[in-house]
Formats: sequence, C-alpha cells, structure tokens
Amino acid sequence: MKFAFSLKNKLKIAFLLFCIMCCTLLIRFLEDKSVNKINESFISMYNDRLVPATDLYFVAENLYHKNTILQDALVNNESQSLNSQLQIKKHNQKIDSVINKYELTLLVKQEKAFLKDLKIALNIQGQLESKML
Repeated sequence: MKFAFSLKNKLKIAFLLFCIMCCTLLIRFLEDKSVNKINESFISMYNDRLVPATDLYFVAENLYHKNTILQDALVNNESQSLNSQLQIKKHNQKIDSVINKYELTLLVKQEKAFLKDLKIALNIQGQLESKML
C-alpha cells in the first residue's frame, strides 16, 4: 500500500513537472514569436520612416547646391553656362533617383500629396532653370 501511494505521488509530481516544462516551452515559443514581430516592426519603421527622412535631406542638399550654381552663373553673367548646366543636370539626376527611391516606401495619404506637390515644384523649377541658362 505504501509503495502504491509513493508511486502515485511520484506520478503526480512527474505530471506536474511535465506541465511546468510544457508551459515553459509554450511561453518561450510565444516570446520568440513576439520578438520576431517587434523586429519586423523596427525594420519596417527603419525602411519606411528613417531612410526616407534622410533621402529628403539629400534632396534638400542637392537643391541647395543647384541654387548655389544658379546664383554663381547669374553673377558671372553665364560665362560658364555649359559647366553650370552639366552640374545642374547631375544634381537633377541625383534628385530624381532619390525621389524614385522614396516612392517605393510606404507612404500615407498626406505624404503622397506632398510628394506630388514636390514633383510639380521640381518640374517648374527645371523649366525655369532651362530658361535661365
């Protein structure tokens, strides 16, 4: 009788330890799944928010350089017109490539509207540049 009681207690303890082990494995699996979701969220935020923000900075930087080139060309009475045109063309290509890259990211409705306005403004600016030089 004592042997049966001891075996019954050992089985209860073994079953309890087995349940604890299963719960531990289940919790570990769910935590790994949550960590993977968080990792994907950070990667998405990096690719769709932080990288495009730096891209817009590069667009502004190229626009500044174009402005400097135009001012120098106007001050020098367009003596280096061909050189200025080549430099402006180079900056326009950089801006176009950055904007094309920016379009591939996930954009909200307001960002799409701003991007459309930016493209229109850049087209108008390009027409004015060609008239000036």
